[in-house]
Amino acid sequence: LSINESCPTMLRIGKQRLRCKNCQDSFMAKTNVVDKYCSIAKAVKHKALTMLESNVSQKDVSKFTGVSPSTIGRLLDSDQALLRFNSRTLPTNIAIDEFRGPQGKYCFIIVDNDTSQIYQILPDRLKSSITHYFDRFSLKERKRVKSVSTDLNSYYQGLVRRYFPNAKLVVDRFHIVSMLTRAFNQVRVAVMKQFDPNTREYRALKNSWRLYLLKSTSLNYTKEYYDRHLRQKVTMAERVGIGLDLDPQLAAGYELLQGAMTALEEHDVDQLMDLLFTKWDVPAPFQTVLKTLRKNSEGVYNATVLPYSNGRVEGINRMIKLIQRTAYGFTNFG
Repeated sequence: LSINESCPTMLRIGKQRLRCKNCQDSFMAKTNVVDKYCSIAKAVKHKALTMLESNVSQKDVSKFTGVSPSTIGRLLDSDQALLRFNSRTLPTNIAIDEFRGPQGKYCFIIVDNDTSQIYQILPDRLKSSITHYFDRFSLKERKRVKSVSTDLNSYYQGLVRRYFPNAKLVVDRFHIVSMLTRAFNQVRVAVMKQFDPNTREYRALKNSWRLYLLKSTSLNYTKEYYDRHLRQKVTMAERVGIGLDLDPQLAAGYELLQGAMTALEEHDVDQLMDLLFTKWDVPAPFQTVLKTLRKNSEGVYNATVLPYSNGRVEGINRMIKLIQRTAYGFTNFG
């Protein structure tokens, strides 16, 4: 393999045929540079397989290594080490989710929540396919699973309770915060529309809306800046306070959102449970979220006390999207 891929190195190997003096059998001399009956060096193959682990197409690998794309495809298909043959054992802690795969179909993915390794990908998310896969494992093996992380999809939660009797169901913390932030934005927009677009109150709620979604501890309470929408100097905390003072229910929703983010970050179970089961004077979007979280209080509780979440599987889903984008959506990544 050449250091400079624009100038490939060619080796001419002359093999000798040797004869044994004792048995008179003849045999060909061997070399560790290339496999038998092959003309591509082992180093080239190893480099190609290493590059295939990255987000590059087979065509790019072929340009770098100096072999054809079809050869790279055959090399990928023939290398059994890259294929994951899952045994009859399951990871102790798993995360499950779905992602949009080839032709827009949703696929079901299982990830080891300790090692971040993909354990299995099913071609669809149908109940029959998922149940058929988990039925392969014995009850003893399924009882070994200690935790299963998922989103608030009740369909997946039912499967977890059915197949993993000893596993703790963990609701993804990101989805908890995401539901609360969406509810806050709905209320903020509803309050904003009560004012004329030319008023200061309207601009206070419409612009710099990202400040409302930051953790209160991330806001600057001392450094002032000129807000061109309000036409005055304010700190980040003062800017948020101006908007919250316009509606008491919006302020209550903000308090609920901040309390939940703090409790999840600090793993404070008591604080989070108090927030969920306290009677809040908040608009309907927040009430819907609270009802959902109370219904899934077991998973929310485990999300607070356990270190697991769907962060690993969400990161893998993003990587898969990048690979599909690099491949221009083609199922054959060549």
